[in-house]
Amino acid sequence: MHAIKLSADVAMAVARGSRRWTHGLIADLSRKEDNKSFLKCILGKQYERLTTPCYNGSWKIQRCKTILRRSFRDRFGKQKHGRACTLAARSRVKKRAQVLKRLVPGGEGMDGYSLLDETMDYVVCLQAQVHLMRHLLGAFEASKLRAQTKGTSQGRRR
Repeated sequence: MHAIKLSADVAMAVARGSRRWTHGLIADLSRKEDNKSFLKCILGKQYERLTTPCYNGSWKIQRCKTILRRSFRDRFGKQKHGRACTLAARSRVKKRAQVLKRLVPGGEGMDGYSLLDETMDYVVCLQAQVHLMRHLLGAFEASKLRAQTKGTSQGRRR
C-alpha cells in the first residue's frame, strides 16, 4: 500500500512540473533512505531537478496578491469595531497560515501570497489523485467481481 501511495505522489509531483510544493513533496519523500532509492529509480534524471529548491516567479502570484488585497479591503476596509477586531482577525489569519505552511509540502519557506497560490494548485492535484484512486478501486473491484462470477459459472458447468 505504501508503494502505491508513494507512486501516486511522485506521479502527481512530476505531472505538475516545477511548482514549489512538488519540490517540497519530493524532498519530504526522499528524507527516508528506502524512499530515496525508489524515487531515483522512478524519476531518473528528474530526481536531482525535483529535489533542488524552486524559487521561480510567476504571474499567478501577482494575480493572487491583487485578489487578496481586494478581498481584504472589502472585508476589513471599514472598521466598525475598532483596532481590536483587526488585531484579532490578523491573529487568526497568522495562525491559519502557520497551519497551512505545515500542510503544504515546501510551504515553510513561502510568503502568504505564494502559499495561497501553491495551496490552490496542491488541492486541485490532490482532488485529481483521489478521483483517480476511486476509479482504479472501482475497476479493480469490477475485475474481481468478474473473476468470481467466471469461477462460479465454470464450477457449475463441470
